[in-house]
Amino acid sequence: MNPHSHSAMLVVSATLAGCNGQVLDVGSTGQALVQHDGGLTEPTTIATLRSVPANMASDGVTLYWVESLTTNLMAMPVQGGQPTSLATTCSPRFLAVDATNVYFIRSLQLYAALKTTTNALMISDGSGSVTTAAVRRTKAFWAEAPDQQPRLVEVKAASVTDRVASVVGQFPRGAVPPFQMGVTPATLFVATDREPLAAFSLTGGGTLDGGPPQRLDSSCGILVSDDGAAYCVPPGGPVTRTGSDGTTTILTTVTGGTAAALDATYLYFGDKPASGGLLLKIPKLGGPPTIIAREEVTALAVDDSAIYWATPNGYIRRLLK
Repeated sequence: MNPHSHSAMLVVSATLAGCNGQVLDVGSTGQALVQHDGGLTEPTTIATLRSVPANMASDGVTLYWVESLTTNLMAMPVQGGQPTSLATTCSPRFLAVDATNVYFIRSLQLYAALKTTTNALMISDGSGSVTTAAVRRTKAFWAEAPDQQPRLVEVKAASVTDRVASVVGQFPRGAVPPFQMGVTPATLFVATDREPLAAFSLTGGGTLDGGPPQRLDSSCGILVSDDGAAYCVPPGGPVTRTGSDGTTTILTTVTGGTAAALDATYLYFGDKPASGGLLLKIPKLGGPPTIIAREEVTALAVDDSAIYWATPNGYIRRLLK
């Protein structure tokens, strides 16, 4: 990482905002009422499950999730219907989808499956235990503990089409292996539950520049990213946005982050204060957060049309934007 990116990573701009959304009630069906277009409405419950989703992703047609108990990768139309199983023994820490594939970690390796079939191809090279991954455009990144060097963390990359893996970064493994990863055009971010966020600079071709990771101040229980920035929603404390230029902005604070997702304008996240669960959104560039629902959220997904969330009692809700 060059000195300019190093210094940029240390720039912190604090824009603290309180949760000033409307206090909401509970509807006649027992579902949490939500703030939507200036009024109160109820989300649609599109599934009731025995195994609660640990994470979710949507492409606008199909909703995908990994079940927390069975670790099955499931799929269902976004309007609801019969869920189908696509894969087993999947990690609850990672799930991604693009126009062609759904990506997941199964049996400690990174896989991609065409959405038109259940056949999955392994992207990682099988030389270590994959703990987290990220996908941007046609490139996949992942972190693993090498079988021959378990005290290290290796960051690897491969095209999702040719699946030729290369080592692009390495650093000593801490007490907890990496479980979260995000990628922007300029930076690859790696986080664990207990250690600060690590940032690797990327070259113009989307590969690491060979420098060591820069340790940031951000704590990151949940990490999501888009082309503009990486967002950290911690177990408690500041929710942050770190841009591709390295500038970190505090967006708000949480008592206990439970889930996160992005669309073009907002960061959506779950919080768990003592008074009960909340689903909120906040502008990605800063501003006051808005309460969407007073309900605990275990997993969250967003597409162009709707917001989806899972609850501890197995419900999956859908709310049109």
